[in-house]
Amino acid sequence: MLTRLRPFENYGIRLPLIQILANSIEGTNLDRDTLNELTGIIGQQRYDTSALGGRKIYQLLRTRIDLLDIYKLGHVRAQPVHRLEYKTVRKSPAAAQTMHSLACELFPEWAAKFDAVLVSQPTGDAQ
Repeated sequence: MLTRLRPFENYGIRLPLIQILANSIEGTNLDRDTLNELTGIIGQQRYDTSALGGRKIYQLLRTRIDLLDIYKLGHVRAQPVHRLEYKTVRKSPAAAQTMHSLACELFPEWAAKFDAVLVSQPTGDAQ
């Protein structure tokens, strides 16, 4: 795929960093092994970089989204999941904390605004 995109760089269009999100992760050995292998492939650059002049363009995001029912509930209710779960008794982080981590990772310049959402905990019910 990257080989077909390389000609755009001849026109001054530098291809952006490709950020990979681990979504719907379960606590199974298969998921853990797959994620470890992917981390190794990206970290050790065990992929063909010749198409883009050897540049490291893949980044595996640190945030992981677990396979949880709260995400299905958000879909069913047509609500952002961060408004549905600010706290949890699970070992995995609450949905709001996971979305906060992802948002801060993707847009670090807005971290203070995202922090404010965790503090105010809007539910979306106010009109």
